Amino acid sequence: MSLPSSRPEPQSCNPPFDQKNAQTPTLSPSPKPLTFGIELEFIIPSFSYPHSQERNKNHYNLAAGPYPRPTTNVREHIALTLSTIPCISEVKIFAPDSPSSPYSTWSLERDLYLRSPSPKEGETWFGVELNSPVLTFGSEAFEIIKQVCQKLNSTYNLSVNESCGFHVHVGDGFEGFNAEVIRNLLVTLWVFEPLLDRLHPKHRRENNDFCPSLRETSQLKNSTVEKHPLADQKTIARLGLEELLKPVRFEEEALGDLENTPFPPSPSYSSDKEDSEGKHNKHDLIFLSAPVPPFGAEGGGRGRVHLENLLRAHDKKTVEFRQHEGTLDTERIEMWVRVCVAIVEFARKTPALRLERLWREKVGDENFAVADMLRLLGLDEYVVKFYVKQIEVG
Repeated sequence: MSLPSSRPEPQSCNPPFDQKNAQTPTLSPSPKPLTFGIELEFIIPSFSYPHSQERNKNHYNLAAGPYPRPTTNVREHIALTLSTIPCISEVKIFAPDSPSSPYSTWSLERDLYLRSPSPKEGETWFGVELNSPVLTFGSEAFEIIKQVCQKLNSTYNLSVNESCGFHVHVGDGFEGFNAEVIRNLLVTLWVFEPLLDRLHPKHRRENNDFCPSLRETSQLKNSTVEKHPLADQKTIARLGLEELLKPVRFEEEALGDLENTPFPPSPSYSSDKEDSEGKHNKHDLIFLSAPVPPFGAEGGGRGRVHLENLLRAHDKKTVEFRQHEGTLDTERIEMWVRVCVAIVEFARKTPALRLERLWREKVGDENFAVADMLRLLGLDEYVVKFYVKQIEVG
């Protein structure tokens, strides 16, 4: 098996986020750009028989074996291939059960949940997850992602099927977000989930194993139904909104390191007994967003938008958007990253009083369309047109 030639010296283009120079967070909106990272899931074939390599001469088909660790060799080859991109200095390989990557480099993991296509003679398919480092939101980051996807698509005969997902992490460097931003974010997601769902295919909207609905499967939905068992869906949406619009508490809590704690941990929030002032802290809000078991079980208890990372002392402090279908299409990747960042930016910068008035108006407004939502979030018109066309095409 021939391997990619040694990589050239990396050029300086959007280096990973500098934790050392990160600014101290404040309660007021920060002017610095948000950061993000992506997780790309795909399936790659490996061939056991020499003649199988002739099937598709337009792609480099991996010859797998016999190797004692075939999946490691597949990932090693991908790492070497991506390391030929001038902007990428290193690609690390991690086992599925290894500690989280340091987020300073691109990294590869095996994904055991991805379904393989029906194999032909001599084929073995391996699920792979490619994780980016922390990137500063902007055109340089999208150019790097474009180069990565082009290299993968031109080198390998990849498959991206309905078992694959594309996840986006949005953060403020390594600082995380305070309780007010988290409250604003959850309110935005609660109100807009039906419209956001229209941006994704049916198999993702109905996927309650890996990206269950906030409105349909969350602790917030469950506690609202317990209090109001006869309420219809519209009433539950309004009651859930009012729960989220309660004031927040900003005091820091000794949450500890939750690295080995099952999520959701026992919250201070209770449907029967609340804070004496009727306020939620960061921990309460994140608990309310979590799926009620067994929803999300296959995805580690994660919902469509996963916030647990914001509680961990030694982890990436990000908001994880999990609802997008798998893709290596750079335009689709960029458009969805822009939407995710816009949602978090909107929650970070919009005054709470304006949000309260706005969401009470929009939570039941059936005339408020996808295009209206995207414009309200501050997205450029070309993003709006992209999604309007996508919905029209179906």
